[in-house]
This record gives sequence, structure tokens and C-alpha cells, in this order.
Amino acid sequence: MDGDKTITAKFTQNLLLRIDWDSEDPTWVDFLVRGELGAKYALETLAKTWTPLIHFTNSFGEMRIRQPINSSASYQWYRARKE
Repeated sequence: MDGDKTITAKFTQNLLLRIDWDSEDPTWVDFLVRGELGAKYALETLAKTWTPLIHFTNSFGEMRIRQPINSSASYQWYRARKE
């Protein structure tokens, strides 16, 4: 590399939760959580109350999580929240 280089990056503090169902194995669901670097988050599911599936620190800007689907439930709700 010749000379000095400047790289500009923009990091968001907005929380994003993306859910992908595995078409090859429908018993699993994949989550992508993006948010503030270094912040603590919880991924939760709703039964009668919101219950944590996992707590984590966002060390890389995004976190990928794979969880089994509850096959006995007719529907499932998920949310990610900053702690």
C-alpha cells in the first residue's frame, strides 16, 4: 500500500433482528442480531411471558444465533432487546 489511507465507517445503534427459517431443516431457526458494538442484548421468546433464550454482548457488531423450533407450538414470537 502506498501512502496513507483513510477508512470511514458508520456504525448504527439501532437494533435489528432478522429471522431466517432453514428450508433444508425446518426444525431450526437462525437469528441475526445487529446493534451497538459492546452493548448487552437478550434474545427472547414469548410463551405466557417473555423468556430469554440467550444473553450476549455484541462484540462484533452482529451476532448469529441458531435455535431449535418448538414443534408443539402453533406459532412463536421472538424479540431482541438491549439490556
